[in-house]
Amino acid sequence: MKNMTEKFTFFMLGMFVITPLSAMVEETIENNGKSSSVKMTFKDDSQIEIMPKGCVKITNEGEALEFNEEGKPIFKTDTGESVIEYSGAATDKNQQRSWAIAYFEPNGSSIPHYHAARTEDYYITSKNAQALITVDGHEHLLRTGDHLRILPNQVHGVINLSQDQTLSLIVKCFPSWVYSDVNFPVKK
Repeated sequence: MKNMTEKFTFFMLGMFVITPLSAMVEETIENNGKSSSVKMTFKDDSQIEIMPKGCVKITNEGEALEFNEEGKPIFKTDTGESVIEYSGAATDKNQQRSWAIAYFEPNGSSIPHYHAARTEDYYITSKNAQALITVDGHEHLLRTGDHLRILPNQVHGVINLSQDQTLSLIVKCFPSWVYSDVNFPVKK
């Protein structure tokens, strides 16, 4: 496994892009000492603000979006992964791109898969996160504030390394995510 704790501003490895430890994080604390929001600015100029009650604000490539989880479709696996689509083919019929939040229970994971015609951007947003993300057999330790781009046909999977914390990451997919483009590699 590559040690990703060094501070790089940007590098390319194979055919995917990782910008480790790249987000500037601002946390707003209320008078009672509880966090009311966490705003992150990533190296690709995306801004993501996580607010209470499942609300999120995203600024990316000229779009300013606000979402909440209420009434949105949820995709769950038996491996501890839940995905809620904020915007995309299943929610607001946007075919150009989709936004979602993925939650991974402690020690939860996704099943390794690939998309033949889609690119995904992962933004690690949960506090003190440690995610092991495998892309085409290469393991990468990503933490809060890291960004990862996964290109079409790259087999990828996520493991939450925490034994007591839920991992959350925001996912942008373009064109929009559709189940028909989730493919599982054939085991040899």
